[in-house]
Amino acid sequence: MDLLQQNWLWISNNPWGFASLALFCIALSWGAASLFYRERIEILKERLAAPEKRAVPAAFTYTSSGRHGTNILANSTNDVFVEEWLSFRAEVPPKDRLHIELQGPKPKYLDDTGPSWMYGIGAINWTASGYDPHDGGRQSFEAEGGAADLKLQFLRAGEVQIIAREGTTQSPSWTRTLRVQAKSRGT
Repeated sequence: MDLLQQNWLWISNNPWGFASLALFCIALSWGAASLFYRERIEILKERLAAPEKRAVPAAFTYTSSGRHGTNILANSTNDVFVEEWLSFRAEVPPKDRLHIELQGPKPKYLDDTGPSWMYGIGAINWTASGYDPHDGGRQSFEAEGGAADLKLQFLRAGEVQIIAREGTTQSPSWTRTLRVQAKSRGT
């Protein structure tokens, strides 16, 4: 406001110059906003044009990778390495459940009493049962409708049995064997 009062004499003597200067400033601001916020503006336009339409999975899906690395639930994953961070990712249809049970790998030595795996604290949509150390380790994981992801790492080499129950069925929907390889000395 002070700027207008201080320059009122010039503005009143040059109304076309002031209008041109004001129009130039508006165009410059609009251009900068368009340049820097183009993506956000397009996203906002899409949201305003159509109500929220999220892709809802119609079936259980397991992508080849997740937030933390290779997805051990994917059908394409057969071999992983000890101490490699992995994902435990699934897309569960709404109002449905997924039950996954991990078993193994069995210890090679009697004094190997540690767990077979560990997982991170940032689990998305997974709840885990207590870890049972018998026969190399056993633990169940449950997920409800939506995306589920967990950061997981195996601590022992050997074979891991993955048993999945999709929905409310009591019999396994699918089972797989995952081979956990020892780390090579170079890594």
